[in-house]
Amino acid sequence: MEKHEKIKTLTVELLKEYFELKDGCFYRIKSFYHKSRVNKKLKIHHNKQYDKVSIFGKSYDLHRIIFLYHYGYLPENIDHIDGNIVNNDINNLRACTISQNAINRRKRPNLTSKYKGVSYIKKTGKWLACIRINGKSTYLGSFDNELDAHVKYVAIAKENHGEFVNLN
Repeated sequence: MEKHEKIKTLTVELLKEYFELKDGCFYRIKSFYHKSRVNKKLKIHHNKQYDKVSIFGKSYDLHRIIFLYHYGYLPENIDHIDGNIVNNDINNLRACTISQNAINRRKRPNLTSKYKGVSYIKKTGKWLACIRINGKSTYLGSFDNELDAHVKYVAIAKENHGEFVNLN
């Protein structure tokens, strides 16, 4: 690549020409501006969501660059299997759809139940189980106790969401 050529698209070939990935960190192996930066670790910038790195003057999500480096392509969405968005180990990253990524989300902490897909209905004194399948909310039933509602949710979630299921 010429010294002043603008980078329009980051490719796996370009990434591997200028950087090496070791222990989850990128190291510069070639530089056309500053020879002193060769063999230096790229700085990781933290924001409210994902860790970022700056490559050729453009900011990228670290997990997306790691995925590109290993697999040679960038999917539309990448899921952190364990739900921890700072765990960018390649074994924790997988290509997914938007809905698969949503399925793998954890339960929101401010709900009435300790279980995902279960809520308490004060008016009836019952526990309601509900799940989203193919973008539609599906009623699973009303139960006398929280655990029974959770058991129903788990059975349906495993059946419909496969490897992306996250039960809490």
